[in-house]
Amino acid sequence: GGDGGGNGGRGGGGGGGGGGETLREGDAVECRHGGGPQYYPGKIARAYPDGSYDIAYDDGDKEAKVRGAYVRKAAPAAEGELANGTEVKVRHGGQKDSFPAKVDGCVGPDLYNIKYDDGDYEKAVPRFRIQCAGERQKRELEQGWKVDAQCGGSFRSGKVVKVLGGDEYSIAFDHGERQNVARPMICGPFLKPPGA
Repeated sequence: GGDGGGNGGRGGGGGGGGGGETLREGDAVECRHGGGPQYYPGKIARAYPDGSYDIAYDDGDKEAKVRGAYVRKAAPAAEGELANGTEVKVRHGGQKDSFPAKVDGCVGPDLYNIKYDDGDYEKAVPRFRIQCAGERQKRELEQGWKVDAQCGGSFRSGKVVKVLGGDEYSIAFDHGERQNVARPMICGPFLKPPGA
């Protein structure tokens, strides 16, 4: 006997990493720099057969032969990662009208710098003001959604706190006011239609 207790010891491998997916050169990733607890954005500079990677971080730092367990694929586009140069329409300053523009970098969770075709530039524009090809505003808004709504003659940013029915919504504005606003006076997020 003697060799019975092997337990098929190979089963538990492949865990630890981000589902053990293979990453390729140029893939956008998040990596635990120096094996620390926090993930930082970067790209795969080189992939090795042993499952380790050279990482080029977005801040200019580099790290060689990082274990696959410390690397995960960056959030997919659905999380709001609009590529630089993406042609979009944007509601400038949160007002109602949209203008043609291009994305000029992501500066935070769902925040983008925008270069308008007319030469104007706007920093840290929230994703809900940006319309990509094929996206539309939904007629019905949902509680918790970020919106811009009419308040004292101009559109201001806020959040839907209650769906009142009859095409009316209770909006808590970022500046502290709370008002009931009719749907035509609210600009909601741009979303892809179902099945798109």
